[in-house]
Order: sequence, then structure tokens, then C-alpha cells
Amino acid sequence: MDLTYFMEKNMPILTKDADIKSVIDAIARRGTSAIIEHNSQPEGIITPKDILKLTGKPMRGFYVSITGIKKEDDFIRNVIYDEIASEMRKLNKITPIINLALHVDRYHEEGKRVKYSIRARLFTRKGSFFAQSHEWDITKAMRELLARFETEIIRKKERAKKQNVGRPAEN
Repeated sequence: MDLTYFMEKNMPILTKDADIKSVIDAIARRGTSAIIEHNSQPEGIITPKDILKLTGKPMRGFYVSITGIKKEDDFIRNVIYDEIASEMRKLNKITPIINLALHVDRYHEEGKRVKYSIRARLFTRKGSFFAQSHEWDITKAMRELLARFETEIIRKKERAKKQNVGRPAEN
């Protein structure tokens, strides 16, 4: 496959000496991989999975990257990690998971309560999914977000089954 195929997909092109923040920003802006060039020649491709390998935590054959929870105490972080691990094991039985990226924002921090917003992208072999959740309790927000992923994955699987009804089986 030549470089023109990737150019049609509007992949960002970066130089070999680009810093990691520039690479991550380019990939996040376009939602795709990035081409790395040296002396105007393509040298390689960096994918979101490559970034997650650098920044994420390996979990049962896929990577999970969670940002924005450093302010939470160890107990809450462990509860969140356990919730994610449990749900990902379940979802991985439905469709193989490639990676999960989550970001937690804290807001309305006046007083004793904090409101949380969680945004996440789940990449699977059957496609990618996006979910978000907002709650005053971070664990409740995480459970709600993970439940949304489960609902969407099951819906997609059911739609695929309905589309394949009546079609001859492939050998």
C-alpha cells in the first residue's frame, strides 16, 4: 500500500523528531494514526494503540489508559480499576477489545462535593464506541459509563445478527 492511500484518509504527517505531545495531539484531533517522516520519506506509522502502550496499563491482552484520577485516593482508584477490569472481561467475551481510553474531569468542587464527568473511547475488533457519564459519585459515574458500553456493544451485535438472517453461511 502506498502513501497516497493514507494521504486520502487525512492522516497527520509528523517529522521523526516530533515530541510525544505533538504526536498525541495530532492523533487525537484526527482520530486516526499518524505518519512519521524523515527527509520527506515515510519512516513509519504511529497508532493510538502505540500511544496507549506507552501511557496505558496492560490489562488482559489490551491496554487501558485513565487520565484525571490522580486526585482520588488509592481506595477509590482501586475500586475504579476493579470495575473496569470486571466489565472489560465481560465485554471481551462478546467482542475482542483492543484498548480503552478514559478521561475524568472534576468540576463544581465548591464545598465537600465534587461532580465528575467521564469520557471514554473503547476500541474493539468490531468497531469503536464512545460513552460519557456525569455524576456526583465517581464510582457511580464509572459504572454508568461501562454499562453504556455494554448496551451499545450488545445492540451492535444484535443488529449484525439481524442483518445476517437469511444469508447463506460463508465457508
